[in-house]
Amino acid sequence: MSQSRPRLSHRFMEEHNRYRVMHATAKGVAEKGYHATSVAHLVKAAGMARNTFYETFSGKEEAFVATVEWTIQEALQRVQEAAGAAPDGSTREQRSLAGLAALLEFIDQQTDRARVCLIYAPAAAPAAYEGMLESFAVLTGMGEPKAQLVVGGIVWMLYRDLVTPARNPDLPAEIQRWLEMQLTPVPA
Repeated sequence: MSQSRPRLSHRFMEEHNRYRVMHATAKGVAEKGYHATSVAHLVKAAGMARNTFYETFSGKEEAFVATVEWTIQEALQRVQEAAGAAPDGSTREQRSLAGLAALLEFIDQQTDRARVCLIYAPAAAPAAYEGMLESFAVLTGMGEPKAQLVVGGIVWMLYRDLVTPARNPDLPAEIQRWLEMQLTPVPA
């Protein structure tokens, strides 16, 4: 009697294809830029037929926005978990630094996805980027303008590091100093 492989569910295959395209989008955009990355490139990199791509996404823009949202959601989840795991009685600064350490680890592990979010998303997917700023404001308990200032400074340092051929080994310390400076109350 022949052994047959179990069939994978339609839902599983849809999700699998979605992640294949998002990984291909992150890699393609990180390497070539948003405008130079085509659907043909994404289809080839994801190893799927063109019609399968269009069953999954309506086009490159939708795949890009999904990639940005997926990356931001995962990064924020890691930040929230790290901040939430801080010992009882931790200050906002200590929770923020724990979250920042988790974010830096995520960026180090997911460089292509980080490049997409920090370099291309502000122009190509501004709504997703604004959502990241709002989430950071809620997570840290900062007001929106203060959160934008802090995130803007951190994003600039990360951007500089991601576009420079030689990575900055002092980046985590620089970002920690920036965050501490922004979170330290100004004496009246």
